[in-house]
Amino acid sequence: MSITYISIIAAIGFVAALSAGIWLFLHLTSVASAFAGNADLVEARKRPRHSKAKVLASVIIMIAGAVGCVVLALTSM
Repeated sequence: MSITYISIIAAIGFVAALSAGIWLFLHLTSVASAFAGNADLVEARKRPRHSKAKVLASVIIMIAGAVGCVVLALTSM
């Protein structure tokens, strides 16, 4: 595989992980509601605006993008 394709795939993974992380940071009430009772997270008094499925999907996208970038960086050396 060409170095150009590897760079494009790594950039897509980076952008996906970054955007999912920013989305999670901006919707902390939904994150706290989704993980209430775990790791000392306490729900806010406000009602969460997003479902638990959306929060978990964003977490999975963030982790997959980060892992994909690391794997591509290690395999392209």
